[in-house]
Order: sequence, then C-alpha cells, then structure tokens
Amino acid sequence: AKFPTNTAHPGVPKTAAVYATLVHGGTERGVFVFVVPLRGPDGAVPPGVRVAAAPETTGLQVDYAAVLLDGLHVPYEAWLRDGASIDAAGRFHDPAGSPAARLTRSMGIAPAVWRAVISASAAITRASAGMLLAHSAGRATLGRLAPQRPLTDYRNQQEAVLGALAAGYALTAVAAHAQARRTAADAPAPGGPDGGPDTAWAPWSAVDRDLALLKAAATTQAQRTVSACRVHSGAPGFAAVERLNAYRGLSHAYLNAGGDNELIRYDTARAMADLDRYTPPDPGAGPPDDGDLRSPRVWLFLARDTERRMRDRLAARIRDAAAGGQDAFTAWNGNLALAARTASACADRLVLEICAAALDDGPPELRPVLGLHALDLLERRAADLLNEGAAPPGILDEIWAARRRTCDELAPRAGDLAAAFELPPEVTAPAAFLGGP
Repeated sequence: AKFPTNTAHPGVPKTAAVYATLVHGGTERGVFVFVVPLRGPDGAVPPGVRVAAAPETTGLQVDYAAVLLDGLHVPYEAWLRDGASIDAAGRFHDPAGSPAARLTRSMGIAPAVWRAVISASAAITRASAGMLLAHSAGRATLGRLAPQRPLTDYRNQQEAVLGALAAGYALTAVAAHAQARRTAADAPAPGGPDGGPDTAWAPWSAVDRDLALLKAAATTQAQRTVSACRVHSGAPGFAAVERLNAYRGLSHAYLNAGGDNELIRYDTARAMADLDRYTPPDPGAGPPDDGDLRSPRVWLFLARDTERRMRDRLAARIRDAAAGGQDAFTAWNGNLALAARTASACADRLVLEICAAALDDGPPELRPVLGLHALDLLERRAADLLNEGAAPPGILDEIWAARRRTCDELAPRAGDLAAAFELPPEVTAPAAFLGGP
C-alpha cells in the first residue's frame, strides 16, 4: 500500500508511476518505474487496484487516499526500462550495472523535487516573516512595565521578527545554491559505480546526500519559522487559515514528503560514520578572529569542529558496538539520537557555508542579516557545542549578547529588509475575515 497519494477523487482519471523492485530469476535487479493506471475516465479502478479515500484534513488539503496493489498484472510495455531488457532467452540486462546504481538512476527525479521544495520553503519563510512584521509594526502594548510601548521594542517580539526575516534571506541563499548544484543524477559521481553513498533507511541519499540534507534543513527551518510567526501573531495567526496555517501545513507535510527528513538524517549519519564519500570538515586552528561571533570564520570554525567531533564519536560508538558482537541493526538502533544530531550538525554547517559564500558576493548590508541567522543556528546547536567541548561554558551568554547587538543594528531596517522580498500586498494584508462585513 502507498499512502498518502492524491488519488481519492472519483471523477479524476489517474495514472501512477509506481516504483517497485524488479525480481528476475529469483534475484532483485533494482528499483524501476512502472506506469500503472489507477482510475479510468469513468471513475472505475482496474482489477488488482484498490483506492481507499482518507478523511479530510485541515493541513495541506489534497484528495488523499491509500492505494493498494494486490495481484495487479502489469504489461511489459508498462516497464520504463531505461535501457534495461529481458532478451528472448530470458536473460536480464541493465546498462546501469548494479541494483544500487539502478536505484540511483530511478530516483533521479528527486533533485528536481528537492530544489522545488527548498525554493517553496524559502518562499513561505519570506512570506511568514513579512506577515509577522506587518502584524507587529505600529502595534502598542499595555504591559505594566511600559504602557503604550511599541510591541517590537520587546526583545522577544523583535528577535522573532528579525529572526524570521534573517531566515528568509538565508533560505533564499540556500535555494539559489540548490538550483546551481549539479547532482549525481545530472552526472554520475566518479567515486564509484553506484553513483552515491550506500543507504540503509531510504533511497534518497543515494542520489545526492547533500541536496537531500539541504531539503531536510530547509523544510525544518521553514516549519520552525512559520510556527514562530504564527505564535507571535497572536489570535490572527491562529485564525488566518489561508496563510500562516496553510504555510504551516505545507511545511509540515514536507518534513516527510519528498524524502522523510529523519531517514535522510540517519543515512547521512551512516555515510559520515563510514566515511562513505564523506570527508570530515577541517575546522583549522582557532577559534579565529578572537572568537568574535560576528565573524563568518568563527561560525564555520564552531560548526565544523562540532560536526567533526560528533562524527568521530558516532563512528567510535558503532565500531565499539560491532566489536562487542552487536549486529548492524542493534548498533545503529542504540545510537539513532546521536546519528540524527550528527547529521543535523552537518546540515547546519552546509547552510552556514552557503551563507558565508553569499556574503562574499553580496552587499555589505547582508552581513548582519545572515549573521543573525548564524547566531540563531548556533543557539540551537549550543547543547552540542558544549557537549562536544567545541565551546566553553557561557557560550549562550555570548550568543545572546551578540544577537542583541545585531538586532539593535537591524531593527531600523526591518521594513526595508521585508520590502526587498517584494511580497504581493495581499500576503501582508490583514486576514480576510477581518475585512468582512
């Protein structure tokens, strides 16, 4: 069974591209794509197909259904062979060379999906930031500490607004990087015939580990930013179904869709531990620039040092478990928390490298914006920085102080930063229900 799919509507003919393992002569030959009609123009489904509609959802609204294929006969012509064949003598041939290489080839659509998802994540992050600024600007508070004080004078709201804007800029840089990045699907990697790292949980990382990991990072960041904007918008944020709630549903859906984020992280961590087409980053001597957190060199030093330390510790744990007689499942199952955090550290390092590169080509005004995003990433990574000994006690105090200084610098420019997103007026206008009769 496959769930979810957008196949429930009985009046819409549907044809599916089904990814399935081809078994020939009792041997698995790899994952291929098969064209399978699921519903005809009259709404009927063919024998061997069952479509079970799912209940309505308030999240990403699509005609969800579960599709079950049982005893379905598929003609030879429905096999999208991509050069593979079974000859008259019954011999199987595949120019891809191996089941692993065939998997990478069949999943070659994934990079286009990831690029689209990353771009969409950047777009809804920019829109959410613009909405939160529109909600916050000019709004006075009635708190006893300072009656009639502007809402954005309060650090929590100010940092939420500016942090969302900074995330929008950072994800825009990540999206631009993803669009320009060549993948194993574009040109097979020279590192081996399989074209990508070995995988255990899901096939995605076999196509392009770093692009899959950036998809996971972008959707996680979008979900975090949209949710924060929703909370900091008060009641309108919860009632604006067509905007922040819709964006939240979209970002939440793609934590799993297009490659499950958690499984991507596990396979990334496995490749890191095995040094499978992965080289641990060299942080260099440091920290550089006297540890000034405004310096991109300091961001990268901390991120790279933490990633290397976590990778080494994860590899040692798996190695010790194997030496103690544990099988691969037991060894990894006991270290999934560390594996996920290690892969997340790698993702954060990739994002910070993209931001640092953007500063080399961008205007100087961009430095504090992306610097704020770097500080937010380092704050979220603080537990690992401390746990791995990559930063001393008190690092959070330093991050918070640097963030306050950066926000003071950016606060007068918040409107200009949002205006550069060029959001349509309808996006930042008050929710539709507020304009009703």
